[in-house]
Amino acid sequence: ELTRFLITVNVGYGSNIEEVSRLLKQAALSHPKVNKTTGIIVRLGDFGDSGLKMELYFWADQSWDINNTKSEIRIEIDRLFREYNVKIPFPQLDVHPL
Repeated sequence: ELTRFLITVNVGYGSNIEEVSRLLKQAALSHPKVNKTTGIIVRLGDFGDSGLKMELYFWADQSWDINNTKSEIRIEIDRLFREYNVKIPFPQLDVHPL
């Protein structure tokens, strides 16, 4: 039975959202356990404190092994982001003295 899953990732402000969306879809489609006949959805989930919160939705039928599948997709996302120079921001907090 197919189940929808979610992977979230933050990217730096100023990132090319169209390119990020393409790379996220590419990472999901490259995995053999991701269902290719259902739509893969990428959307901008929110404007976060340190970056843009992107959401990647995909379908798979092996929910018992999904943590490994999601890890492998995240590794591919990291590889693609490095290749295309997409930055994942570090959380930042500015402290000002009183």
